[in-house]
Amino acid sequence: MTRMLKTIISGSVFLIIAVGNLTAQVTLYHVPPDPPTAGEPFRLEAVIFGKAPVINARLLHRVVGSASFQEVHMRFSEGTWYGIIPAGHVKEEGLEYAIIFTLTDFSAVAFPMEDPLGTPHLLPVEPAPYMGRVFENATESTVKLLEADVLIISPEEEEILDPDEVLIAVSLFSVVGLDLDAVKVFIDQEDITDICEITPEIIICEPSLLDAGIHTVNIELRNIYGYSLQPTTWSFTVAGVGSRLVTASEEFSYSGKIRSDFSLDQIDTETLGLGITNINLDGGWNWLRFKANLKLSTEESEFRQPRNRYSLSIKSGRNILVNLGDFTPVLSRYTIDGKRVRGFGIDINLNFLRFQLVNGQLERTVQGRTDSDASYVITDIKSQGTGLPLYYLDRVGYTFERSYQAYRLMLAYKNRFHLGLNFHKAKDEPYSVYQKINDAIFTVPNWANYVSETGIDSGEYTLSGFEAALEGVGEYILPSKDWADDDPLDNVVFGFDAGFAFDNRRLTFDVAWAMSLLNKNIWDGALTLAEMDTALDDSVDGFVGRLYDEFGAVTSLGFTLDEMIDPSIVQDFFIVNQYMTPLVPIDLELYEESPFQAYLRMPSSAYRMKFRAYYYENTFEMSYSQVGPEFISLANPYLTINVREFVISDLIRLFHNKLRLQVSYKYKDNKVLLIQTDPNVQGTTTMNFTFTPGIDLPSAVINLQSISRGNGKTLLDSVWYTGSTGEDSLALEDLRKDLKTKNSLLSLSVPIRSGEIKYQFTFTMSSISVEDQLAEERDEDFLSSNSTAKTIAFGTNIQFSKRLRTSINLSSYSFELPESMTAGEEGLKTVYTSLGLNSIYFLVPDKLKIMGGLNGLRATGISEFGNYGINGGVEWKPWKRLSAKAGFSVKANQSDSEFALGTLAVKFSVNYLF
Repeated sequence: MTRMLKTIISGSVFLIIAVGNLTAQVTLYHVPPDPPTAGEPFRLEAVIFGKAPVINARLLHRVVGSASFQEVHMRFSEGTWYGIIPAGHVKEEGLEYAIIFTLTDFSAVAFPMEDPLGTPHLLPVEPAPYMGRVFENATESTVKLLEADVLIISPEEEEILDPDEVLIAVSLFSVVGLDLDAVKVFIDQEDITDICEITPEIIICEPSLLDAGIHTVNIELRNIYGYSLQPTTWSFTVAGVGSRLVTASEEFSYSGKIRSDFSLDQIDTETLGLGITNINLDGGWNWLRFKANLKLSTEESEFRQPRNRYSLSIKSGRNILVNLGDFTPVLSRYTIDGKRVRGFGIDINLNFLRFQLVNGQLERTVQGRTDSDASYVITDIKSQGTGLPLYYLDRVGYTFERSYQAYRLMLAYKNRFHLGLNFHKAKDEPYSVYQKINDAIFTVPNWANYVSETGIDSGEYTLSGFEAALEGVGEYILPSKDWADDDPLDNVVFGFDAGFAFDNRRLTFDVAWAMSLLNKNIWDGALTLAEMDTALDDSVDGFVGRLYDEFGAVTSLGFTLDEMIDPSIVQDFFIVNQYMTPLVPIDLELYEESPFQAYLRMPSSAYRMKFRAYYYENTFEMSYSQVGPEFISLANPYLTINVREFVISDLIRLFHNKLRLQVSYKYKDNKVLLIQTDPNVQGTTTMNFTFTPGIDLPSAVINLQSISRGNGKTLLDSVWYTGSTGEDSLALEDLRKDLKTKNSLLSLSVPIRSGEIKYQFTFTMSSISVEDQLAEERDEDFLSSNSTAKTIAFGTNIQFSKRLRTSINLSSYSFELPESMTAGEEGLKTVYTSLGLNSIYFLVPDKLKIMGGLNGLRATGISEFGNYGINGGVEWKPWKRLSAKAGFSVKANQSDSEFALGTLAVKFSVNYLF
């Protein structure tokens, strides 16, 4: 049984069916799991049913409040597509995600079905379990302690000192919202706080002479909201008489991990194999650490972007970090925000001054596949009057190398103010792609369909074979640039961000602004200054952008050539030609009416303002952001453009974060430009209740969301079309939009212990409904957007002893479309019922265990089918540091009372720690 079907029967939120290419009858099944836990990796799964193969599967996710999505390539294993969101992106603010499958016919199926990136699915995120010491008079917290961001100055970890050299010094410069009255300093569990000098910037303690030997310092902190921060603990050694410093070789430490996974899936007559090997190494001294990661995948291919990963990081304390190979830098929300770069990066952080540099490659060159018509196509055959036909050949299926440089310089003052300057440049290398690939195959059509001159026989040829066949028979043209597929791009983004903090960071205000320049075709390089004259208009008048009416009167002033910078001077910075966007960054006509409005609505700019207040266990936030329709960052491809957003939210934490109440409202539209008519408007109201009293106690999550979407249209649109007779006709088209979506989720978890037996009961009930507010006014042939989905799920995990664990899960899901979509039927409704049983038994405790399970999924209604599976496996741990695992799953499909083998999968993995 696949993990996806396990998720279905385990009773998660709800299941959405997205029907893509109707001729292929492709269906996407996805069940969002129960709310994840902050700081833990989160696995999402989906199953595709249908005959059209998948060529690309993407999981796009972001933390609530972020502007752009992060991309995860989903993998196929045991009949299921899956992607894992890294732990660092699972935060208490909440998680939004979308899943998009691209099929071989270039159609797509997605979750959510409609506008997946505009309205991604929202999951609340539960606080992490409590860890660490609780301050006096405080009850147990359920929040994972926040990192204190303390910088140890002296003594360093494991340093050896003479007795009279001991001075405890710790920097608090980067600790946000510190309560100075709650600071505690201990040496060997003895409180020495009273002899320490404690300021908002530093802690200094000079203890009395210490005995020879190892001593441990522990500093405990609490923030102004009453929550404990992670304690800072380290050890040092006081030398005795005649002792010497240990040698560097004795100080050196290292650790590592090797993991290798291989899976083999048999689907009908197709066999898919996937192997991944990960090697992680960590070593060095306390003042200098090295970390190396190597990932090798059988998916690696010269015909796609790399799947292998090679990375090395070198870190010295908290001041210097160097990254080599593959890494994911974060500089700002409008330049680069987590996209992979292959190259090197430098981060120098002196607290008051920080400099970051990134240099490398965003995309590597892909020359193109050599199979049929993947790299070349014949676009036409023409006569040229010589008796020899002329074949027009064009280049396709390539990717240019995209080089990348980014810089950030930030100045800060005592955690009260910061100013950051950001710049990035991404540029395609036009001649990184070869014009000719001699062994690439393409189809040559029959010349008789184009010309009267005799050409070569139709069929498939390699490029070299095509050239040989044409000798004395015909000629061909293959352009050296301006090919059929993508043109090379040049992109520059520059901007700033600033932050202000007041009242010991209880009040913060942040602002960010950026502007982009994009050239959509740099084949021909930069324009000359003379060519700039006619870049925006057709008049050779010494002005750029000057417009005239029919009588020759000036209607828009424009700029003189003397005011323009010669493009050849700045071509190393950015290539300026007629393909750049924008040609002029400001709307000149709007500028003459209102300069202020013109600057605010610059189509290639983006900005954001955010206010936050922390008072009385209450976090209040308000923000406004705008991204113009022409703002492009090639290092941030999933940044939503042409959008204005206003967000207001309030989060109340009670009983040491055991109870969280949150209310938020988000308004967004696409009316960045005044010329936009009938803008799309969306309002989202969300309410969340999360109760997590602690480990082994019942917990509950309630989430309610209402989304209203419209475009303000009140009348039908008139559309001209050409009929089969060739005559133009006028018709009315209903483009009005007024939809209301309601999402609700109730999730309960109840642990019970009876003697040695532990029970974990879960109950989930959810629904999502889409209602067209104009349904009664629509024509009867209008394709309605109405739909309703409901899920009820129950599950229990039972630990009978240290040897045996069992889970039983039951769920029922229904999906219904309205009558108007079913040609007069009462409605299109499908009910899915699933049941599963899975067990783990330890044959030898902590050494050898076996796993197995049975499961089934049955669909009734409009869709009638069944999926039934069995799975099993064994995990062996012969040594503490070595483990091996093997497993299998078999799934059978039932349709029209006939059973057929669906998938057969086997999987092996080996893990070694050192």
